Amino acid sequence: MSKNTRNSDLSQPNNALSRAGGGGCRPEARKAGTHGAGGGVLVSAVEDGPLNSIGPNNFVSAPVVLYRGVDTLTQSVELSTDSLEAFLAEVDSLPLYQVVKLRGYTFSVGRVRGSFNRRLDFGGGFAILLPAPKLVARGVLQVHAGPEWLCARGEADTLGDLLAVVRDLVDGYAVASTVSRVDLCTDLLMDVEDWHRLYYSLVDGQRLGHLVHNGLQVAMRWDGDTPSSVTVGQGAAGMVRIYDKGLESAKGGDLESWLGQWDLARIVAGKVVVRIEYQLRGDFLHNVASDVLPLVGIRTLDDLYSVGSDLMRYLTAKWVRLAYSPRGHLHKRELLPAWSVLSNLLVDAWGSPVGTVKRVWRRGGAGTVDKLSRMLLGGARTLSARMGYVKGYDGPMALGTVLRHLERHESAGARWLAGARDRHAQLVYGAVSYAA
Repeated sequence: MSKNTRNSDLSQPNNALSRAGGGGCRPEARKAGTHGAGGGVLVSAVEDGPLNSIGPNNFVSAPVVLYRGVDTLTQSVELSTDSLEAFLAEVDSLPLYQVVKLRGYTFSVGRVRGSFNRRLDFGGGFAILLPAPKLVARGVLQVHAGPEWLCARGEADTLGDLLAVVRDLVDGYAVASTVSRVDLCTDLLMDVEDWHRLYYSLVDGQRLGHLVHNGLQVAMRWDGDTPSSVTVGQGAAGMVRIYDKGLESAKGGDLESWLGQWDLARIVAGKVVVRIEYQLRGDFLHNVASDVLPLVGIRTLDDLYSVGSDLMRYLTAKWVRLAYSPRGHLHKRELLPAWSVLSNLLVDAWGSPVGTVKRVWRRGGAGTVDKLSRMLLGGARTLSARMGYVKGYDGPMALGTVLRHLERHESAGARWLAGARDRHAQLVYGAVSYAA
């Protein structure tokens, strides 16, 4: 992928580490107290305690970010109803579950459950989902790009490629396109001991109240006696899944591909690649995430990347987190040290300036724009009255006269544009903000 984060200092240490003997990531389960998937020793919370009890940063060795990027992307594409209806009629005439060719594209047509119940599968992780008959009037279809498609093309070109296919097939241009689902993944190289401590901390945190998740569903999975994954959340509410990516890749048969992505020859004994994956759906992106990007919500990949660090700060420090019990008269819950380390790693990995969006925007853009509009109109009324008074008229000046005066005062728009650009840049980079 083109939008990913690699530590430029990693290549030599990682390659040296990879050559330093020991087996790779072995999918078979081992008994507790023996070597686990990465060759390290399993450590239980009962034996050594959870992560909040082992030193200042709670890791035997500091985790290293190997990769970050979008793993899955689904876009909702709005088209004219006429174009969509014509295309659906054409699809209905095609045989199901057979490879067909249409306008230069090869795919198969299948049926799936849900509001989008017909799937055009192009292979390589790319598909188009067509709406059920009762939803056709909305003029919306979905395009889905999985990891294979994203890795082959790179995120930067993905959206253009997806919309080009839709345009060619449907013979209609997209009116609008918004993100319906996006999976954000960050892969960390850490000691197996640290991974197991993190896993048990999440398990114990659910029981002891340290895992703060706003009522989301929590599920833990094992591979035999080896910790496999922890998932918090479900469906439209969004979820975070923390799991052994090397183990999963070994089982799925794509470990070699990911080793290349990570610049590793192998995962050596005592190490494991842990993926922290946020699966975010439209409801979350457009509503809950308004606390991060409140003017419009997160609707495009550009929106997401523009506030990537702020989004990760929200996800790791507010949405789902490991934290101490409430303290003080404000009942503040500080992050556990290890979770704070992970939060900072993810914030740094996602690259946008922290604080891009100011907290005072949280009540949303509509109210803010309305308030500024009322302020502007109030100033225009005052100026209208003052201009009429200065000129000796019996009443205020007309609004059009006031606007022409403002335009002349701003040197035919040049000063206006310069000032507006300056204020826009201040908003984007957090220098100033306006309370809603």
